[in-house]
Amino acid sequence: MGQNTTTPFDIFSEDFPDYLKSYDALSQYFRGQLSNLSSTEKGDRFAHAVVKLVPQTDMGMEFDLPSLNSKKTRDGGIDLIGKGKQQQKPLYSI
Repeated sequence: MGQNTTTPFDIFSEDFPDYLKSYDALSQYFRGQLSNLSSTEKGDRFAHAVVKLVPQTDMGMEFDLPSLNSKKTRDGGIDLIGKGKQQQKPLYSI
């Protein structure tokens, strides 16, 4: 009893790439990936990432996979369209 054992499913911080080991490293990684892109390209990349993240949230699980609005707006945000699985309610709106 009391033995420290590991399983093949244990995750250790040294297993992560360097850019995932700290917030600062991750921030620098993102800045480097986005530095040569236009605002629209940055927004598109962000939107595609959000589309994948939303279903992982408690609120997002209540919706079908959101899609990007094909019409680009110039309001500084991204527009996702998500249909509720059980009821018609907005995923999030401002």
